[in-house]
Amino acid sequence: MSGSAPADDTAPARLERAAIAALCLMAMVRVFLFAAAFPFFNNMDEQAHTDLVVKYARGYWPNQPEETYDRATAELVATYGTLEFLNSLSRFPGGVAPAPVWARPNQDLGQERTSRLNAWLERTNHEAHSPPLYYLIAAPWYRLGRALGFNGIHGLYWVRFLNAPLAALLVWCTYVFCRSGYPGRRELHLGVPLLVAFMPFDPWYAINSDAIAPLLSVMTLLAILR
Repeated sequence: MSGSAPADDTAPARLERAAIAALCLMAMVRVFLFAAAFPFFNNMDEQAHTDLVVKYARGYWPNQPEETYDRATAELVATYGTLEFLNSLSRFPGGVAPAPVWARPNQDLGQERTSRLNAWLERTNHEAHSPPLYYLIAAPWYRLGRALGFNGIHGLYWVRFLNAPLAALLVWCTYVFCRSGYPGRRELHLGVPLLVAFMPFDPWYAINSDAIAPLLSVMTLLAILR
């Protein structure tokens, strides 16, 4: 194994890099579509991770032994949260979960929204002291989205869509790792990134700190290799 990839400007090498670029694009599109397809908030502790993004975005670093939810987060969850992820459908009339509050604007839902809001304000965020790197990246991204006019549900999806470039970067770093470690193995150069580009990974479809974990792992392996 070699610590770095040899220079190669041959036609097969250029074709290989073009194929990897296409895989990066496909990974971005796949993650984007799935992130856009799922309603908020899913059962991967998305409320808790969103709360930390909101707190970091306003400059607050969790420092209490038990952190309750930020009011801004509670308002987002009460307004845009769907119920089917965390509840059995059998508890709803006809086995169909009601639409979130924001999707029922013609009904008087003030009491329901207030009840949900107060319930979330009383909860403790068990993710409060998770490693901060993802939130330090997602928080300025969230602020950028708000500056561009993405507020409410649009701001939430804006944060989710951060996972699309993370997925593309993972594919590229995987390629660099395979090319550096096995310079003569083109089946690995293409095969492993192909697997990564279409790998099912639920955190990519949510606001979730685990979305960055695979990328950090590959970058660590590459650093060790070099």
